[in-house]
Amino acid sequence: KGKICSQCGCTLVEAHTFIKESPVRDVVKSVTPQYLVGKTLSAKLLLKEGAIIGRRSGDYIDTFCSLGYVSGTHAKQQKNSSGNWVIIDLNSTNGTFVNGKQIAPDNPVVINVGDEIALYDTKFIVE
Repeated sequence: KGKICSQCGCTLVEAHTFIKESPVRDVVKSVTPQYLVGKTLSAKLLLKEGAIIGRRSGDYIDTFCSLGYVSGTHAKQQKNSSGNWVIIDLNSTNGTFVNGKQIAPDNPVVINVGDEIALYDTKFIVE
């Protein structure tokens, strides 16, 4: 019926044909995240194993020291046993959010390329 892309295996479509679901999200998830890029703040944070995000302590103090709504030790980034990057809320006052949903304190949540991370209302995109 249709031709198959030799590089990614996706079905090729003719012009003016619309695909209801795109395989792009699945392809993006297979890329290893490297940065948190500010959406509401001019910052690009390199993901680091065990890095603490906070206003008073951690690896990015210069970025967050003037943001009163970011807790002193707000969140932590690390790799889980499967090698995936996770973010962990460290019982912050105003919360950590992944794709608009607040995460429970001390509960590692896997982050993927394209996800939105928010420390209260400061938003980042995982790249």
